[in-house]
Amino acid sequence: MSWIVRPKNISLRAGMSIDRFQLSADEVRQVPAIPTGRPDRPANRLLMAENGDVVIYDIAAKTRRTVARTASMESNPRWARNDAAVTFMRDGNLYLISLDSTSSSPAEVQLTDVAAAASETAGRAGGTRGTAMGSRGGSQGARGAAATDQALTESQRILRQEERNLIDYIKRRAGQGGRGGEAGGRRGGPGGPAGPPPQPIARFQPTARQTVTDLQLSTDENFVFVSVTERPEIAARNQDVPSYVTESSYTEMIPGRSNVGDAQTRRLLAVLDLKQNTTCGPTQLAFAGNERPVKAGDAPVPRILNWGQPEWSDDGSRYVISVRAQNNKDRWFVTSTRQPVRATVLDALHDDAWIREQSIATAPAAVSRGPAVAEAEA
Repeated sequence: MSWIVRPKNISLRAGMSIDRFQLSADEVRQVPAIPTGRPDRPANRLLMAENGDVVIYDIAAKTRRTVARTASMESNPRWARNDAAVTFMRDGNLYLISLDSTSSSPAEVQLTDVAAAASETAGRAGGTRGTAMGSRGGSQGARGAAATDQALTESQRILRQEERNLIDYIKRRAGQGGRGGEAGGRRGGPGGPAGPPPQPIARFQPTARQTVTDLQLSTDENFVFVSVTERPEIAARNQDVPSYVTESSYTEMIPGRSNVGDAQTRRLLAVLDLKQNTTCGPTQLAFAGNERPVKAGDAPVPRILNWGQPEWSDDGSRYVISVRAQNNKDRWFVTSTRQPVRATVLDALHDDAWIREQSIATAPAAVSRGPAVAEAEA
């Protein structure tokens, strides 16, 4: 049963009347689905990820514009450059697409180069072994070629030599063409004027137990905030929950939660400097204190924190980050007026039992007479 409240003769004065009626099943099916996404500043468009593509939905016209559509999965789209560009994640990296057709900059730019340390180490080891095997294979191939050469007829030997000469000629021609184009570019000839040197893409390398889950570009486009999930050294064991009503008529196990106090993943925040290609983490974390000692005499251990992504003010000058203790007994809203992240606490909340997850929204300055933060339960 579905209900809808239809306002009638709405007034802020006393005596406001409202009609309530029930929708039929057919009317419920005819109600258009309202898409969800990130609104732009005038709240005229919604930016969203739909079926692995980045889409802009025009609320008034009820039309969709596909911004990025590839075989890869695009996710986590956000507005940038005062709604004139869009950032999104693809294959674990951050990309920026300009919506301004008159801009001279590239339409799509890759901003980060995220690599996994474990896979790279394995790749280097595999490459070393592959080089050694290739050397052995090359020597074996040379002996095989000599043996095969003796089995060729004269016409076959001449044809093979002509083919090799042709391939060498094509290689030399391609090399000369590339060098000629570079020389022409330097001289200002057919290759055009020499352009600026390519800018290196900032690189971020997680450890073997870390996974990048979100990337967000700062409003000045100098930094990328990197959300990293770090798995514990020893994975927690989940409870086995029996399911008695199954298609097979046998009792089957479904995955459950881990026990309270067992090892948990951590949500870290790193800041990648796109200009200097350096990475740092939040500083000034004295507000969190130390973990509660398990027994008397234990050495103090810094508080284990889970960091969220920043939420920016409309002018892009300030941001607020939600920080939670891993035991869910403390939550802080921290801010910083500068680049990476010198945390200043705006608000702190403690509960000996549990604090529910909360989201952040910025309140208009005209109403709050200054920057403000509103929180809502998720």
